[in-house]
Order: sequence, then structure tokens, then C-alpha cells
Amino acid sequence: MAINHWLGVRACRSAVFGVCRLVRISLVCAVICSSGSGFAQGVYGPIQRQPVSTTQPDLRVTLSRPVYHITIDPKSGAPQMPCDVTANAEVVNWPAGIPKPTVFQWHVLLHWNYKPYPTAHRVETQSFTQKSPFVVPLEGQVRGGTLTVVVSTPPGERTLSGKAQAEVLADNPSHSLVLRAFPPNRTGLIASKICMAESGLHQFTEAKGLESGGQPYVSPSKDIGLMQLNAPSGGISSADEVWDWRANIRRGLAMLGEKRQIVLASRGGNSPGRSPAPYTFEGCANLAAVNMCRLLCGLDWLSLPPPPPISDAPGSGILAGEPDPDHLQLTQREREAIRRYNGGSEYACDLCVDSTCLNVRVVGWQPDPTRGGINPKRGDPNYVDHVLLARSGFTLPKPPKAPVHPTKRRVRKSRR
Repeated sequence: MAINHWLGVRACRSAVFGVCRLVRISLVCAVICSSGSGFAQGVYGPIQRQPVSTTQPDLRVTLSRPVYHITIDPKSGAPQMPCDVTANAEVVNWPAGIPKPTVFQWHVLLHWNYKPYPTAHRVETQSFTQKSPFVVPLEGQVRGGTLTVVVSTPPGERTLSGKAQAEVLADNPSHSLVLRAFPPNRTGLIASKICMAESGLHQFTEAKGLESGGQPYVSPSKDIGLMQLNAPSGGISSADEVWDWRANIRRGLAMLGEKRQIVLASRGGNSPGRSPAPYTFEGCANLAAVNMCRLLCGLDWLSLPPPPPISDAPGSGILAGEPDPDHLQLTQREREAIRRYNGGSEYACDLCVDSTCLNVRVVGWQPDPTRGGINPKRGDPNYVDHVLLARSGFTLPKPPKAPVHPTKRRVRKSRR
């Protein structure tokens, strides 16, 4: 009986202690929930933090517009840099009782970060110290890309800095302005057709959908602008040729003239300072076969004969069945220059066997089967056809009429 009584007392005491512990835990949970923080918030929802007020000084920089344009003068065609680029700087959260800075240091960057040929405006070499607002001076050099204005307070106890960015895009000249930039002769007509085939008479990209356009027109082979000057091979000689469409055309015309000079040099034989003329594979094989026969017969070894001059006769550069919508009647020299503008060479000299005297004779210039150089993957095999089919709208001026001399009137003497 004593043991049972003792066990009952222990059980009652444990129950009382358990009830007290539950009451204590409930009170703690209620306190936590009423305070709005702690364990209950971590379990039952995100912790609601009170916003902390920012009192740190800051320098806010803004530009007047997000996009600026390089416009084209409708009469002269000259590109004009934007003259309304205005930057504003404002100091916020400045401590009370301390004079707020009013003079700032300004630094401007205008970069086009195209890896094969990046460009920059010379304004980045200057720094300016003046009050806000600041009119960014971009005149004197035609450049576009990403405009960055970096502003800082003068050195002192508190030095703040900030920046703002915008885009400087370019407008395309009209087709009539582009065509007026080519000389009024056959070279101008051919160059305009090259320009049409290469870029469609566009120096910059046009807006399509969400794309704003106004960036330099770049091909997959890294050719830039109206005349598609190749950046990796040195076709671009100045950043002006990227952003000034007139400079791009001048460079393209100079390169086309250089290609004509190369034609003149390479067709002059093996004289000093001139590259040897190319020969067809079949022609070289014929010469080798004739020399083997001559060697067996005890005759002298033959060297490559001098090539004939390339033809300047109208129509000599047009192949049978080839389209010629502008009635250019290309010469061989012009056709070779067009091909060289795209890379490679158009013609090779062919030789045939003269079996009567174990000799070879020159057949003449034949189109090179590779149509773009030794490497078949270099250049466009149908490039000349594409140029001939391109209709730029360029028209040759009519030849001046011969002056008409008035006929002398014969005066009849009256008979008396």
C-alpha cells in the first residue's frame, strides 16, 4: 500500500509539472508573436524590416536624351555631330550646414567598341571644370558609339563621383547624295555598282523591329560601310571611314584605282619589281610536257613565254551569255580590277602545245577557275556577276555636243 501511495504522488506531481511547462511555453510563444519578430516570423512568414533612410551623399548625373543622332546636311551631305548633348549633375543628401559643391570635373568618353576596328572621339583627351549643366563639345570630329559622361566633385573632404550613358547613332545619307560622290565617268559607274552590290548604298544599319539602327554597317567578313572596307586586312585606314560616309567612298575609290595599277604591274611580265603573271594549271602542264620531249630530243629548255597585254577593248571582259543591264561592255582590265576589289584574281594566261616544232604558244587570258584566288574559299566566285546585276541608279552624263559653227551667208551682189 505504501508503494502504491508513493507512485500515485509521483504521477500527480509529474502531471502538475507538465501542465506548468506547457503554460510557460505558451506564454513565451505569445510574447514572441506579439512582438512581430523572432522565431515565429522565421517560420510563419518573411521578416518585415522597417526601411532604413539613406543619408549618404550621392552625385546623380543625367543626360538630356538617351539617344543622339549624327545628322546629314541635305545639301552638302556633310555629317553633323549633335550639338544639344547636355549633362546635369546634382548632389543629394548633402549634410546641412556645409556648402554644397557647385563646380564639378567632367570627363567625356565616346567609344565604338568593335574589336576589329574600335573608334574613339578625341574629346576623351580633355577634362573640363565647370558648373552644371555641361554642354558636351562633340564638334570637330565625326564619331559615334556609346557616350559616357563621368563627373566628380573637386578633391576635398568628400569626393563624390557618378556617370551617365547614352548612344550616339548616325543617319544614312540619301541615295542621291551617295551617287553624287562618285566621279561622273566609267570608274564612277563601276564603283557605284560595287557599292550597291556590297552594301545597298548604306553606311549604317537601318531600324528593324526593336533594333534602332544607326550603327556602322558591318558584314560577317568584317567589312565596314558603303564600300565594305575590310578592317582585318587594312582596308580601313582611318576612323573617319567608319563614321563619315564620304571618307568611306573616297577610300573605296582609291582602292579600286590601286587594283587597276596592280593589274598593270602584274601583266607586264617578269621584269624587276613586278610580280609574275599567273598561268593556268593546264598551260603549265603543257609547257612541262613539251620540255620533257625537248629534253629527250636534245633541245633547249623552254621558259614561260611573256604574256600578252591585257585587253582594254570594250566588251573583252564580258563572257558569253553574261548579263550586262547597264551596257557597260567591260574591258578585261576593268573585270580584273572588280575581281581584285573582292580578293583574288580573275584571269590566268593559258598556253597550248604547238606539236609541229615542240613549242608552246600563248592562247590568251582565260577566267581563273577558282574565281577568287588560289584558295577556293576566298572571295565570292560570282562577285563580278553580282556587280554587273547591281543597279545603283548612277547615270553617265551625256557627252557634250560639238559646237555648231554658223555657216557664212553668201552675199549676192546686185547687178546694176
